Amino acid sequence: DLMDRLSGTALDPDAPADTPGLFIDSGNGGPGIASRMTVNSAVDPAAGGNIQRLRDGLNAATAGPAGNASHLNRIQSALGAQSDISMSGISGRYSASELTAEFSSVSKRK
Repeated sequence: DLMDRLSGTALDPDAPADTPGLFIDSGNGGPGIASRMTVNSAVDPAAGGNIQRLRDGLNAATAGPAGNASHLNRIQSALGAQSDISMSGISGRYSASELTAEFSSVSKRK
């Protein structure tokens, strides 16, 4: 759900439809996405990326104004938006924080 929320043209208007979002599935690691999820190298300075892309968009060709928070506001909106979830005994509409709380609640019950 997190990878889906933080990808796509609604979040980053400069991104082609098939471009990865802020988090990507590295394909390395064990079962489960948590062990394979990594930050997109486009924003990771250690991987040659540029951190300004968190502010300007992953596919921004140039740096935008330092005070421009429009992309960060889209990230915040995406995390707060309600998404339909149906998996592992969890179903309903959740924001990212609500889904995290629900996962925690379900894991405590097991």
